[in-house]
Amino acid sequence: MNNITINELYQSRIKKFTEELAKQKKNLTRISILRLVVFLLLIGAFFMLYPYSVLWAIVTFIVLFSSFIYLVKIYFRGNQHKDFLEKLIHLNNAELSVLKGDFSVFENGKEFIQSRHPFTSDLDIFGENSIFQYLNRTVSPNGKEMLAFWLSNVHKNKTRIEEKQEAVKE
Repeated sequence: MNNITINELYQSRIKKFTEELAKQKKNLTRISILRLVVFLLLIGAFFMLYPYSVLWAIVTFIVLFSSFIYLVKIYFRGNQHKDFLEKLIHLNNAELSVLKGDFSVFENGKEFIQSRHPFTSDLDIFGENSIFQYLNRTVSPNGKEMLAFWLSNVHKNKTRIEEKQEAVKE
């Protein structure tokens, strides 16, 4: 794949995820309004029915409260999906920036710079425009620390080096 094709791929993903995000936001708005309506019905129906029939008031309350809880669950699932789509859009925009040569969207690992390390400062392993910044796609502190460890420690064991190469291929 050449850069133009990869660029188009990221742009088409961004477009697809943005459209899906807009639909998801509309759905979340509808669910929010429906939740509000059900909640108001719940309160109104309970107070209107209670003086006439306690049994009907309780049954109506249980049905509407169950509906409200169900809508809350749907909303939270939908909100998680919205967050996921936003992250996908951010990720694809970040990769588009990388294609343009801008790696600043990713952390550079400057906190791992050690002035007395035998090779990390000489080879620009950490810091702006470093190997770390070029490779870094980590999302957790542990992942970032593991990448830094791998880049700043040399393996002298041939078997271990080959195992790492196989892991990278995979």
